Amino acid sequence: YHCDEGSTSPTQFTCSKGYFCNNGTQIPCPPGQYSLNTGAKSDADCDACQAGKFCVDATQNFCDPGYICTSSASSKRPIDSISGQACPTGSSCPDGKNSDACDSGTWQNLEGQSACQQCQAGYYCPLLNDTSSGGIDRLEDVYPCPAGHFCTAGSFNNFTNAVEKGYFSDLTQQKISIT
Repeated sequence: YHCDEGSTSPTQFTCSKGYFCNNGTQIPCPPGQYSLNTGAKSDADCDACQAGKFCVDATQNFCDPGYICTSSASSKRPIDSISGQACPTGSSCPDGKNSDACDSGTWQNLEGQSACQQCQAGYYCPLLNDTSSGGIDRLEDVYPCPAGHFCTAGSFNNFTNAVEKGYFSDLTQQKISIT
């Protein structure tokens, strides 16, 4: 319980969510912690902030897309590798909680991104064999479309779009069919 100015009883006000009460004073839970219940009596009653959220100043808020907040985050963009991190290259982090490897036809070479980039027209982005560390994260893994084919934006296979029968192309990086 806490006593506000003008209180008529030492138990008039129950300690609010996000706080604990000590000697009649309401104190915010430490950064990275939050009390989901009312009536907390000490900081030991505060729990680690939930994954995907950060806790500071007695509030619990969602982390920014492009970042992964694990438990006990006290920043919406944690980078300490303990309470969270920027989304790794080759991945997207749309919800501040999960990291998804870039799908075939997409890639991401920057950290801290909420979405993967679509492979450019004239190139293709295959799904990597080993996606344990994410999807395509280097320009070296984005390939020019081979001669005799064209690759539209988002292509993931170099032989998907062959030049039409009766036509020939010895050019690479073609974006549209040659007719």
